Order: sequence, then structure tokens, then C-alpha cells
Amino acid sequence: MVTDIYFTITVDTEADDAWRVQDRIGLQNMSAIPRFQALCEAYNIVPTYLLTYECAVREEALKVLKPISDQGRCEIGYHLHSWTTPPFEQPSPEGVDLKWRYAYQYELPDSLFREKAECLFQAIQSAYEVRPTAHRAGRWGIDQRTVNWLVEHHFLVDTSVVPLWNLAAMRGRSMGGPAFGVTPGRLFYWPHSSLDIINPQCIMEVPLTVYAPHRLLPEMLAAGLGKDLPGAKTALRIYQRIIGGNGLLRPNPAYADGFLQKIIHSQLDRRPAIINMMIHSSELMLGQSPFSRTQADCATLWNRLRQAFALLRQSGIPSLGISASAMRLQETVTIHENPDFTPRLTRSRGSGRLLQEAGRQILDAGRKADYRNAAR
Repeated sequence: MVTDIYFTITVDTEADDAWRVQDRIGLQNMSAIPRFQALCEAYNIVPTYLLTYECAVREEALKVLKPISDQGRCEIGYHLHSWTTPPFEQPSPEGVDLKWRYAYQYELPDSLFREKAECLFQAIQSAYEVRPTAHRAGRWGIDQRTVNWLVEHHFLVDTSVVPLWNLAAMRGRSMGGPAFGVTPGRLFYWPHSSLDIINPQCIMEVPLTVYAPHRLLPEMLAAGLGKDLPGAKTALRIYQRIIGGNGLLRPNPAYADGFLQKIIHSQLDRRPAIINMMIHSSELMLGQSPFSRTQADCATLWNRLRQAFALLRQSGIPSLGISASAMRLQETVTIHENPDFTPRLTRSRGSGRLLQEAGRQILDAGRKADYRNAAR
């Protein structure tokens, strides 16, 4: 089908409960993937599984995901976690690099970043016999160095940008998280920093979909935030107050009923567009994420997925993997820019925990207190 709007669901496919479990790698959540894949296929949804290193090499993941990939029922992509990808500078028996635990990839020294990035790239190709072309940075930590590496390795898509989110209070090893100032729903090409300006080699940025209502004042504010103008913090507070939060397109059980559908409806007239929902593989299993701690929350999450998929089918929006979606729209996207989202200042270890608990901006509309630590 030829159209100018597509739906994709990007799955951060990773270890159990990476929010709380810091020192070991469990993959019980892989047992929930067949149910999720079956739900996707019932609604003609093509998921993109963005794999961490453990899901590229461990049998628990391979026995579930490789048959799906081999049969062309999904896309296999790339998701770099600095602390689970070799080589390790401070290895633990459980397979974690303790020195770089929860570090943003832009915190890694140049040589170590390239070694870890290459290691995951080769692991996915070797295990799944596919070349990944879609990338999401661990903890959303995208930067120009990563984009350069992705372009050099012929990736087609990055999907690390979360419009209007400011994650500066989320500490990595010593730095805060990225601050995203881009207009919701806008696709753009992100060029390599050192290549020909006239004919740049680029990667398409497909941001995560966030709520963007079709009303004049919110649209004007969002456009201003996208330009990162003076007074952006005040504009962001006004924007959040007007729209009731900056909800991500994810099946969050804390959302009010109908909010996912509201986000999708807000995107239907924005063309060209890729409606990009996200979820972590661990959210699909009871007890393995902050979004599925209880049986009730887990059931709500699955129901929200069904409801969103049903609306997309009713609306006639086709679904492809994220790389295939980007390829279909490559002739219609004309914006080229080199944004800089990385933080300017490092954050002390002493204040990091306080900042994480008190200052991080999750911005999910209608969230419960239990979700205050779940900004991943």
C-alpha cells in the first residue's frame, strides 16, 4: 500500500526489570513475546524488536525471536545498553559492566563506544543473520557521535528522540540525560557531521510519538519548543498544563481510559508521518517492569494494546517495521538538521539520586505515583 502515514511499534527488547535490577541479567520476559507477536499479527502489525546484547546472544531470546525474524514477521533492530554490551571494563559474574552501569552511550570514551557498538552490531548479524538498520540509544542517550557511527554502518533509522522531553535530571554515570527540543511528529534527516553538506549522508530520525493536539496555542508552543528558544521552560509548563501532560504513545496502565486513542487521533492529519508506539519487552510480563507490577496493571496494559491496534485497523493505517516505513517516506522528508541534545554539565554523584527522584520529567499524562521512577 502506498500512503504517507504508517504505524510501527518499537520494542526495547532487553533484560527483566532494568529499572530496578542493576547487577544481573534475566530474560524471563522472553516468554511473553509469542503472545505479543500473535496479538500484533491478529491486527496486521509488524513489530520492530530493538535488541540489547543479551537478546542477541542468549538462547532464551534466540529461540523465541529468531524464528519470527526468519519468517519475516518482524524487524530486528539495535538497542545499545552500555552496561550489558562487551567489552567490560569492570565485569561482574552476572554479565554487567559495573563501571558503566546505566551510563549513557555519549559518556563512553570514543574507543570504548566504538568497541561496544561494533560488538553488538556483529552479535546481531551473527545470531540473526540480518543486518540491523534501526537504532535506539539506551535510555534515549542519542548524540552526534552515535549518528556518525550509524551512518558509517548504513543504518536507515534512529528512533531515540522523545519530543519535548527533558531528561537532564536522570543521571547516567556522571552526566544527566538528553534534553529534546523538537516539534512533535516531525520526521527529519540527521546528517553525518563531517560529510558533504550538499549531498549529505544521513539517517532518518523517527521520533517517538507524543500527544500533539490540533489546537492553535499548543501548536504554536510546540513549534517554539522545537526551536529551543529563550523561555522554553516556561513555554513547556504552559504546554503541559494546556494539553494535560506530554503523554507518550505507549500502553501505560496509568493513563486515563481513551488516552492512547487520543494520541493516535492527534497524529492522523500529520503527514508524512510514522506513528511510533514504544514498549519494553519486560512490560509484557507480570512483575518485570514498573508498568506491570500488579496483575491489574498487566491486564490493563494488554487491553490498551488491543484497543490501540483496533483503532489503527479501523482507521486504515498500514503497519510496517520502522525501517520499511522510513524507506517508503524517504522522498517526502526534506528537513536536514544536526541537533544537539546532550547535556552541557555533569552531575555530581552526591546529588544524582536526589535529582533522579525529585527532578526527572516523565510527563506521562495521568500517571500514578508508582510510575515516578519509570522514565525509560
